[in-house]
Amino acid sequence: MKPRGSHEEQGEDSEGNEAASEGNYPASEENDPVSEGNEPESEGNYPASEFVEDGESGEEEHGVVSDIDSEDTTSEDNEYDDEVSKREEEEAEVEEEVPKSKGIIETLNEYLESIFATAEEHDEEVEEELTAMYELLWKILSGTLGVIAIVEVEREISFRTEQGLYYSYFKQIVESPTWQEGFNQLKQDNQTEHGRTINIIHRFNILPEIILSAVYRWLSPREAPSVFYVSTVFGLHGVFVATLYITAWYLSGSILAGFISVILFVVHLIDTTRVNYTVPLRESFAVPLLFLQIFLMCTYIRSYKWQRVKLAAIFLLNVTFLLSWQFGPFVLLCQLFCFTSLGRLLLMTGTKVSMLVVVMGISLLVACVVQANPPLVVSSPALSMVLPALVLSFTPSADRNLGTTLRLTIVAAELSLLLLATVLINGSIKIFLDINADSHVYQLLFAKLQMGDIRDFDSRLYMCSDAFDYMDIESLERLCESGLLPLYVVGVIVFLVSTVNYFLRNNPEENMENYTEISSDYRENLFNLLELSREEISYTSEYMKIIQQEIETLEYGTERVIDTTYMGDMKVDPSTEKLIKEQSQTECIYAPWDSSQGQSFIQGRPDLIFFLALSVMWSILATLILRLKVLWMPTVCVLTGVFMADIRIYSSLIPVLTCGKLSSYLPRWFPEFFKMIICFSFVAFIYIKFWGKVASEVWPEEMYEFWDPDTVELMEWVQSYTPPDAVFAGSMQLLAGVKLCTGRHITNHPHYEDSWLRDRTHQVYQIYGREAPEVVYNALKTAGATHIIVEDSICLLSVDSKRPLCRLIDIVDLHNGHIPENGGQGIPALQTPLHGRFCNMVQQKIAEYSRFFSLVMSNKTFRVYRVAVTS
Repeated sequence: MKPRGSHEEQGEDSEGNEAASEGNYPASEENDPVSEGNEPESEGNYPASEFVEDGESGEEEHGVVSDIDSEDTTSEDNEYDDEVSKREEEEAEVEEEVPKSKGIIETLNEYLESIFATAEEHDEEVEEELTAMYELLWKILSGTLGVIAIVEVEREISFRTEQGLYYSYFKQIVESPTWQEGFNQLKQDNQTEHGRTINIIHRFNILPEIILSAVYRWLSPREAPSVFYVSTVFGLHGVFVATLYITAWYLSGSILAGFISVILFVVHLIDTTRVNYTVPLRESFAVPLLFLQIFLMCTYIRSYKWQRVKLAAIFLLNVTFLLSWQFGPFVLLCQLFCFTSLGRLLLMTGTKVSMLVVVMGISLLVACVVQANPPLVVSSPALSMVLPALVLSFTPSADRNLGTTLRLTIVAAELSLLLLATVLINGSIKIFLDINADSHVYQLLFAKLQMGDIRDFDSRLYMCSDAFDYMDIESLERLCESGLLPLYVVGVIVFLVSTVNYFLRNNPEENMENYTEISSDYRENLFNLLELSREEISYTSEYMKIIQQEIETLEYGTERVIDTTYMGDMKVDPSTEKLIKEQSQTECIYAPWDSSQGQSFIQGRPDLIFFLALSVMWSILATLILRLKVLWMPTVCVLTGVFMADIRIYSSLIPVLTCGKLSSYLPRWFPEFFKMIICFSFVAFIYIKFWGKVASEVWPEEMYEFWDPDTVELMEWVQSYTPPDAVFAGSMQLLAGVKLCTGRHITNHPHYEDSWLRDRTHQVYQIYGREAPEVVYNALKTAGATHIIVEDSICLLSVDSKRPLCRLIDIVDLHNGHIPENGGQGIPALQTPLHGRFCNMVQQKIAEYSRFFSLVMSNKTFRVYRVAVTS
């Protein structure tokens, strides 16, 4: 999490800003390859062979041609005729190869055939679809960012704010004589926070940079380091899109669900990801890992196959995720609370909840060891919740015979005790270890709930940043334009109602009484499967699949019974087992559907319930903090695809919508047919409405070039006219770029998760306050600064009526107890300042300022002052 230095800079890294920043202009026509001096063959420019020079033979002019010339001409005509005939044949072949437009019936037949295709053909189709998705996302992202066609220094400057800080460590290792030497330098760094030596690996989540630098040095590619870095991130997001596709497919059992999810993700790229204009941010690496972990958790929750392998993979992803994003412990906290709650509600099995809690705890401990006890992990609520959650998971759940109200009351009391124990343990850890690195997170939370101090510097920085604002109306309008948000809301309501219905009707006593009967039916259907017709096979396999899913939702005591009942002495012929597997993976088009059974379509699907609970929880966080859309929006796309393409939903809702009167008259394939009509109609709507937008991003008519001459001039001046040990003070966002481009020491930076750094930032930002010059000078000398960089975009920023008291100069005034220039008279304990604003007064060359600070460089945006050695 990082604050912003100014309102103008805040927009550069906010959720709703455009990829092309101010100053980006279309490429000049002078750079066009078809320019003056490089004209193609056009009017007035012909090949020399078509002209006859003066002075040629008069025989040719009068039509007198020799026999030799006649023979040559005849042979040339024959060759020309042969070439023409070959071209005509090739054109005819091309015309034959042009595919004809397919009708709806042909498309429907191909889809039905693909359902019953072989496994090899199915895998090939999936591989082709995933490759196409990756290539499409790469074209969109690379075209939006536009860093491929600019020089290296401009690429580095384009990594603004916190991005530049992270990329600087990748650059430092790459440019070191050896990888080991660069790695050791990060463990003893005195440039990032001048005045003290810190362990970058301990403080920052730079595991991606460490791995990428090693890969870059090993491969030694021809491309520039920044291009390699960006390409890797885009490739990772190609995997991210493929993960969403597979997750939607897995949760629904339909390929169409994954297809719709990916389409919605790409159409709403500005809301689903920020990677197209903030490549090095931690979420660009962590979010793809997170959703791959969520997919594996869904497979673990649903199935009993390969449990240890899945847990090991989840553990590795957890550790990598924690080492890649400082916000990781809070995300795992949401997951931990989510499946613990579902376990107490008996919507997930107790043993799987216990194992997931154990894996979460071990992952957090391993991350602490690898990162040398980072404060954000050691003092995280997630680590504090592991022990009480583990105790709660081994505690017997409330008896369902007690009644729904009493059961819910008991579960609410248990979860309240869980939260209370977490708070007590977390508070004890912070007091005992004296850790307050994440205090600004809770200050922001209190400010969001209108419970904080309006004068608090740190919370004001976050509250005034677009990325940490509440959900904006523009985002909701974009989501409603495609129908994504309405479909998601309806789908969540339907899923929640079905979950509540399943919770109210779930009776374990009846399930225990029916175990023997289910087991006998299962065996009988299994051994007689080959003797059935195709229609009966589909019906039986669907019945078996539902039974198996119901079994997997039972408690731990029941799981062992199932293992001995179903798996004990059952031996199946390999060919029979293969047929069962193929049939169980096939969508049941011929299976009968009837609502009279009273079964909920959420029954036997704890993985879907878990994914739904995460989405609902993250929707609340995204409403409070706009930046967290990157967690919520992918779940919106997946659940919308599942809702639209899940056959069980249609099989359950159609009888309800028709009041059960038409159920016995409609054919068995009607739910699948109706689902396909709905899905293809929605895809057609998206295509008609948004294809122009997506096409303009994939194949833009105009390319934008980088344009920030003032920043380039500043970096070049610093590199050329200041000593290597010079120390610069200024805004956090700018200083990250100074460190990246010049390697100079800096006093503060945007990685705000440290109390000591926050206090130093308060002092350095006095250059934008209204304190006495002596106070500012003493603060800068304490920080060890030799130069300060003043930004006119901060100092002279005009008042924003929509966001009062959100300029950085206003935030500094409130922190100093001064009445801001544009209001704030009603805020208590504020006084009128006795001095003018420093960034303005120092420009006027007043004696009391000039004796401390001397101007050494300036342009339209920046002013650099040298700090006097002695006063």
